[in-house]
Amino acid sequence: MTAAALASFPGGPDISRATAFDMAVAIVLFHEGGLADNKADPGGITHWGISLRYARALGAALADVDHDGDVDAEDIRALPRDQAVALYRRDWWDRYGYGDLPAWAGWKVFDLAVNMGPKAAHKCLQQALVDKGASLPVDGLLGPRTLAAAGAAPVETAQRLREAAWDSYGGRIAANPQLAVFAKGWKARAFF
Repeated sequence: MTAAALASFPGGPDISRATAFDMAVAIVLFHEGGLADNKADPGGITHWGISLRYARALGAALADVDHDGDVDAEDIRALPRDQAVALYRRDWWDRYGYGDLPAWAGWKVFDLAVNMGPKAAHKCLQQALVDKGASLPVDGLLGPRTLAAAGAAPVETAQRLREAAWDSYGGRIAANPQLAVFAKGWKARAFF
């Protein structure tokens, strides 16, 4: 996706002033889209990529958007974009330090983590680095060794990261064929 194309979709950042997080969250929101209620999605109804399962884990203090005392599908439907972005910033970007990764890896691992979970996304990065010659465990922990290996890796490692992501999605589908309904979107996301 070009910067112009990214800026053109609703809620896209002003490219001239965008931070790494602004660009990364715009990509996440592009992939996640708006409201989705697919019965095959184990997270339940989602809006801006924030699932009912995740919102319930946050609890009423953070996720009871309609202030009726519970966290349910109505809260997901009413979730404003800026609240979703704030959650992504706090619970993903800052928590896992994706901004500490080189640009080619930071946004991609963040985007994958939102969809497949942080540990799985971190393993994809680690596998890509190992495949390109790094010596580190593929344990899903985004620690100093992984950060150093990513910092030393050539930008071409991004393609191997995409392939590792697709391998991970393929493994999920093989383990749970019901998830095949997501294969087309997952493949597009993996190779974005």
